[in-house]
Amino acid sequence: MLKPFQPFSAVSLSSRIAQVKSEVLSEIRKKSDEYILNVNEQEFLNYLKSKYELTPLNILKETELISKSDEFSNNAKMADADSLPKTHKFLVAYEFSGSSLLFYLRPSSFLIGQVGIIMNESAKTVSFLLETGNTTKEDFHALKWRAWHNAFGNIENINAELQYLNRITIDLIDYEFGDWKKEVQANHAFFNEIKVPINRATEQIFSVPTLKKVTIKEPEISAKNFEVEYTMDMPMYLDVIRVLYSAGKAMEKKKSIYLEKSEESLRDLFVFLLETRYESYVASGETFNFRGKTDIILKHAPTGNNLFVAECKYWHGEVSLLMAISQLFDRYLTWRDSKVAVILFVKSKNFTAVLDIIRNAVKSHLYFTSESGSRGESSFSYLFHLPSDSNKKVYLEIMAFAFS
Repeated sequence: MLKPFQPFSAVSLSSRIAQVKSEVLSEIRKKSDEYILNVNEQEFLNYLKSKYELTPLNILKETELISKSDEFSNNAKMADADSLPKTHKFLVAYEFSGSSLLFYLRPSSFLIGQVGIIMNESAKTVSFLLETGNTTKEDFHALKWRAWHNAFGNIENINAELQYLNRITIDLIDYEFGDWKKEVQANHAFFNEIKVPINRATEQIFSVPTLKKVTIKEPEISAKNFEVEYTMDMPMYLDVIRVLYSAGKAMEKKKSIYLEKSEESLRDLFVFLLETRYESYVASGETFNFRGKTDIILKHAPTGNNLFVAECKYWHGEVSLLMAISQLFDRYLTWRDSKVAVILFVKSKNFTAVLDIIRNAVKSHLYFTSESGSRGESSFSYLFHLPSDSNKKVYLEIMAFAFS
């Protein structure tokens, strides 16, 4: 059973750096000399950096789930229970994105008065217990958000120090590998000089380890199959949307990422995330499809089948949005494309008003079929149809991010 712990308090940043150094040294030095000398150095360094770099934490408030934990939380004996005030106990849970290790790190500047949290690593959820008596809805929500702040108030602090921590990690990996490789090269040079043979009895392939990505189940192939159709099922589509939405929200907090950046530069960040997440799938930007070039296409690598198509646009008003949707459907989609998205970068200070315009405008589009709810405060789901086939349904996600 998972137990609560005090978040952002267990390990200092300096201790984390020392831990990374120890693990990196161990991983490098357990490799054979032949491996160190023959492996593709840049690929091996990239592997280590991907393994030890941490990604910012983000609590997905829109996934909040409140459940009753116990009917009563007092520990009074049954004989006295009626004479004591009865309090209710709730479990408040959220999905999160980012490196779970950050929940254990203590930032150099941190808030005190935290409440314990319960983290489920495999489910990517984090929760806290909330205890209250019979009270009003307003009081309950006020109590809940105070507890939320006490549980997660240090996320902003730890994320702010993450850039420094990752930079130290990258520098440490570069230095330790380079230092060890020089030592191995010196040893081999010495052995050659004194004519001591190096053991080359076995041929080896010096391949870089692969970090595990999200694996999407391949379709089964039977003897009757003439051609296998690779399509994106809903679990993968929802995962793609979640990844893009979480990344966009994280970028909102870091002006250096989006300030003065073009649509193409921002698009490449999303392409990179998709490229590194899925096995057997390739993400690319500015790719030809049907009658033009679309911003993002996710393909099944072995067959080249398109699975997901997206357009990235800066917000220029309702007319521009409708034109972007039309462009996506009229120029880029084939009959087999059914999972798409439009990603909007909004510079307007009145972001709430922009979201209202988006919700109303989309429903007026010629290809609109129905709404399918929302996956967040600024991510809206719709069913559309292809221009040439009103019976061919297409899932469209409109995501907007406040880059003001």
